[in-house]
Amino acid sequence: MTLSTEQCIGLVEIVSKSGIDVFELRSGCVKLIFDRREMACSTDVNYRYESGQFAVEVLSPVLGICRIAPSDDAPPYVQTGQMVSEYDIICSIDVLENRFDVPAGTSGIIVQLYTRSGELVEYKQQLAVIQTVG
Repeated sequence: MTLSTEQCIGLVEIVSKSGIDVFELRSGCVKLIFDRREMACSTDVNYRYESGQFAVEVLSPVLGICRIAPSDDAPPYVQTGQMVSEYDIICSIDVLENRFDVPAGTSGIIVQLYTRSGELVEYKQQLAVIQTVG
C-alpha cells in the first residue's frame, strides 16, 4: 500500500475530526500513528554523545506544516548558535486548525536547524540539534 502526502493529511484530518484518541495503520514496513494523548506530552528527543559532549535531537511530535516563526512577519523562534532553555519554542507545527509548539526539551546551544517555514514535516522527523551545556 502506498499513501501520498495528500492522502496522509486527509487521513489525519478525518481521524482528528472524529472522537478517536489513537489510530494506527500498518502496511508492510510503513506505520502511521495518530495519538492525541502523545501530542500533549513533552518534546520527543533522541540523545547522542559525540566528541565528549552530549547533543539532543529534537523530533517532530506530529505530521504537519512547520512554522519557524509565530507569524510570517515575525523573527524566527530560534537561530543556529542561540542559547535556549528547556521550554523555549524551537518551531510550531500546524495540523489542520491546530498549532503545536515544539519546545527545546533541554538547555543548550542550537547547532543545527533542519526545517524551513511552510515545509511538511513527518512524525518523528528531526527538527533541530541542541548541544547541551554543562
